[in-house]
Amino acid sequence: MFTEAGLTPNIKQGSPGALLPMLDVKQADIVLELEPNVSMAAKNGARVVYSLADIYGDFAITGVTTDEKTIINNPDLVQRFVNAIQKAEKYIHQYPDSAALYAIKRFPELDKDVVFAAMQRVIETNTIPQDAVIGEEAWEKAIVLRQQVGEISSLEIANPVLDMSFVNKAVQIVK
Repeated sequence: MFTEAGLTPNIKQGSPGALLPMLDVKQADIVLELEPNVSMAAKNGARVVYSLADIYGDFAITGVTTDEKTIINNPDLVQRFVNAIQKAEKYIHQYPDSAALYAIKRFPELDKDVVFAAMQRVIETNTIPQDAVIGEEAWEKAIVLRQQVGEISSLEIANPVLDMSFVNKAVQIVK
């Protein structure tokens, strides 16, 4: 990211919640943040100058993992869990204002305007995807990046662990 921008990185780590204050007191010129912190910073006059969503597009940021024993012994639990994720992602896109109200109820210390702005941004950028399906391209981008930073030794190690059978069923169940 720095190289592409022609910058020499001066990277400082900050603990969660410390990045925006570092920006405010000029201990950092730029920070890499997630929502709702991005919307908090924007409300206070900061500007978004780089978006991972713009660079990476469809990208598998995270996933759900479990062990083989749980899948074998309790597939109904796994299916219901994946169904809930599918339902939540659909709901957020269909009813963003309602989803923001749920977030406000869960995190009452957050400014309501910030929550609504954050919800709008994660929907517009598809940071919260339309559904739980992890596309082949998104998976590959995530795995290639993990290989580049040395977390995994090869792409072949990661490919067999992606099991889309529960997600594919959830897509059919949750409309």
